[in-house]
Amino acid sequence: LTNLRPQDMLPALSAGDIDAYNTWEPHVSNGVKAMGAKVVELDTKGIYAETFNIVVMKSYLKDNPEL
Repeated sequence: LTNLRPQDMLPALSAGDIDAYNTWEPHVSNGVKAMGAKVVELDTKGIYAETFNIVVMKSYLKDNPEL
């Protein structure tokens, strides 16, 4: 694994320095557009599900049930 900034991933892939990358939009679409038939976009079904969790005080949640 190599830690790269999203904007550095496509150049690294194009140069053959990495074999794949995982990032967010618009970097995924930019890579597919730039590399064309040389790449395949793998969806995340069954692989990874992005979640966002919020830690909240119970008292705040009780006072703000619409959250």
